[in-house]
Amino acid sequence: MAAKSKTMQQIRNILQQRANGLSIRAIVRHSNYSRNTIRGYLRLIERSSYTLSESLKLSDE
Repeated sequence: MAAKSKTMQQIRNILQQRANGLSIRAIVRHSNYSRNTIRGYLRLIERSSYTLSESLKLSDE
């Protein structure tokens, strides 16, 4: 069974925590998302043309 999709606000929260220097494990503890979910979103940003700070400014659309 697939998990529910995360909202852009939830993803932005993950990215903000990473930008603040938190480790993936620390983000997992704060968010209750799986480590693979966190890593997946971080990988998507790394592969995109956006920097971490630019991705935080993206709209919900």
